[in-house]
Amino acid sequence: MTYELVAAAVAAQTAEADDLDWKAVARTDEAARVELAKDLAAMANSGGGLLVVGVAESGEGAELTVAMSDIALTPQLEQQVLSVNAQRVQPMIEGVEVHPLPNPETAGAGVLAVYIPPSPDAPHFVGRPDGTYAAPRRNGPHTVWLREREIERAYADRFSRRSAEAERLDRVLNDTKEHLLGSVPWVIGAAVPRNPRASLVINPTAEHARNAIARGAELDHQTMWQDTGERSAHGQTLAMFYSSLVGVLRGSAQDPRRGLRRWVVRHEHDDLRVSGLTDDAYVELHHDGSVAFAYPPAVRAQTLVDQDPTASFIRLSFVEMGATSVVGLASAWAELLGVTGPIAVELAIVGRRDAEPSLLKALSVSTMGGFNFGEHVAHGSTALLQAEPAVSELLDPTDRDDRRATALQLAEDVVHQFGVGRLELMTEHNQ
Repeated sequence: MTYELVAAAVAAQTAEADDLDWKAVARTDEAARVELAKDLAAMANSGGGLLVVGVAESGEGAELTVAMSDIALTPQLEQQVLSVNAQRVQPMIEGVEVHPLPNPETAGAGVLAVYIPPSPDAPHFVGRPDGTYAAPRRNGPHTVWLREREIERAYADRFSRRSAEAERLDRVLNDTKEHLLGSVPWVIGAAVPRNPRASLVINPTAEHARNAIARGAELDHQTMWQDTGERSAHGQTLAMFYSSLVGVLRGSAQDPRRGLRRWVVRHEHDDLRVSGLTDDAYVELHHDGSVAFAYPPAVRAQTLVDQDPTASFIRLSFVEMGATSVVGLASAWAELLGVTGPIAVELAIVGRRDAEPSLLKALSVSTMGGFNFGEHVAHGSTALLQAEPAVSELLDPTDRDDRRATALQLAEDVVHQFGVGRLELMTEHNQ
């Protein structure tokens, strides 16, 4: 979107519509804030569209006139739009973008373009002067209020979208299982954006995939370490046991493979070419913004395997690393593709399929004074025939605290099923 494109639309005398709203002036008074909230919610409730401040429309039909009406572009004006959306629209519209478009011939002046995406959270409500709340929608160039029956239908549509999102998430995760060797257990993560990337835009390239692995490893590391000092006791624990599971694919990311509307990153070897199944880290980067991640948490204590050869041993720290990996990877892929809004995330552990039933058993590590005394079955833990997948929502992929909170919730929801109350790496909730 550029100033020239807006000027061309004005020159063509483009009239307001369901998805286009012209505003002549930028106001900051209370009445203007109320009106802006109504305009934002109406557009979101009507499939999204564009609001442009700095274009005047007058008259109707044959008397319609559209003209440029440049405004002063200030940071305060941009902030007002975001503030009104956050404070006066319920629920807040995710993915609103504000773009100042300067007039190349007049310094400091231009138009403000506000993009409101189709909202899966519709209906959105705003406060009215009488203290009640109502949901507006666009009706051509006008704004009207949703009636009770329309609100009921809007909620039904929202719940239907949520159900479809959950099905999409499960499908990505279950499809990933089909590419994994069954003789080892797996930590598997999947993520799908609430606002998928349109299928008509240019497909992401191999370079996008390479950058996603590098950026995903970076966000994974940031999510796990946060502000932990390297020389602190906890920093020493992280240095000993944490590594980015996404990062192990940096080398393979130099040659990503094409899949069905996705890029696949994995370690290539002869056995994989024969069976089609991988026994190592595996990533899928879907063109619509979805991701899948899988990693086999190998057991180093051979005595445990010898004592219970059919068990599926799950090192609990790998559950935590799997959580930060899928959150970091999903955030990186959304960032690179320009996907906005919340991301649904799922984390699962899957037992061996070559020895059924194979009990899932939690492993922990004994340490003292910086020394690792090896793996053992976690004290007080319970073996599981299967574990329920953990599901969460990453509301703001750009916010590191939100990434941490999401990863922490996923890890806790999986680990707690073993009857283990403490995490080994993300320890802020330990008692």
